[in-house]
Parts: sequence; structure tokens; C-alpha cells
Amino acid sequence: VAQCLLEALVYAHGKGIVHRDIKPANLIREKAGTVKVTDFGIAKIKEGGGTSGQTVLTKSGFLLGTPHYMSPEQIREPKDAGAKSDIYSSGVVLYEMLTGSLPFNSRSLPKLIDAIYRGEKQPPSAHRPEVKKELEAIVLKSMHPRMDQRFETAREFFEALEEYTAREWTGWLHDVR
Repeated sequence: VAQCLLEALVYAHGKGIVHRDIKPANLIREKAGTVKVTDFGIAKIKEGGGTSGQTVLTKSGFLLGTPHYMSPEQIREPKDAGAKSDIYSSGVVLYEMLTGSLPFNSRSLPKLIDAIYRGEKQPPSAHRPEVKKELEAIVLKSMHPRMDQRFETAREFFEALEEYTAREWTGWLHDVR
């Protein structure tokens, strides 16, 4: 699921589109197992596709998105949310898939926002000890509160997961033999 999501983001970001509301409710899994990203209602689109140009926003001036999945920069200034905000949100989705819980879960919006700004979350292995440290590191990097500490692109995030999966698969085959 995470890899399909990231493939979709690689494509969208290549076309100059930032989703800005990545969450499980906006992902549809088809019978064949592929995942489709839906609801581009608050997407940010650069005119001219992936080229430099004027930025067109669907809405601005207020909180856009689902707070539990939003990056710190998207909460601070929604109009500045870029591709790294989608990477962050994808990391939250992966965290939730691995643990069954959200990394930041407060009923108080101010407390939730403060926790997101600070990056105060338990590592996935605190919820599920079987989560391997290498996979945990990938998730935590994608959700780093500082943009410059996250994956540079959705492709880089995708490739990190692909490499991890390949190593796990190879290890499993070795163990079976």
C-alpha cells in the first residue's frame, strides 16, 4: 500500500501537483491490490505542470487537511505545503499501518499541534516490537519535524522502502532454504 501511494506521489509531484491531504480515507485499494489516491480537493497545483510558474491554490488562509496527518509546515502556513508535506503525511499513514495507531493522538487541537511541531511520538516499535529497526528508521525519517531531515522526494522514500523490502525478501528466502 505504501509503495503504491508513493508511486502515485512521484507521478503527481512530477506534474507539479501536491496533494496536501494524504490520509487513509483518501486511499482506495482495488481488488487487484493496487492503491489509488483520491480527493485532490485541496491540492496545490503549479501552472505549467512540473515547470516553474505561478502557484495556484484551491483555498488559502486557513487550516487545510486533516490535522493528525499534517506536517508542521503545513499547519504553520498551509499555502507553503509542498511535496515534503505529502512525504510527511505518507509517513504518518505508514506509521498507522504498522502500529494500528496514530503517532500523535490528542483530542485537544493545540496539544496535537504542539506534539507535531516537536515531533513527540513513540517509535513504531514501542507499539509493535516486531517492527524492524530499519523500517522504523525509514518511517521516522519520513515524519521528521524538520523538512531538511526528511526524504528529499517521494521517489527517495519509495526507493528506501523498495530496498528494505528486497532485503527482507532475500533474508526470508535464505531462511526458508
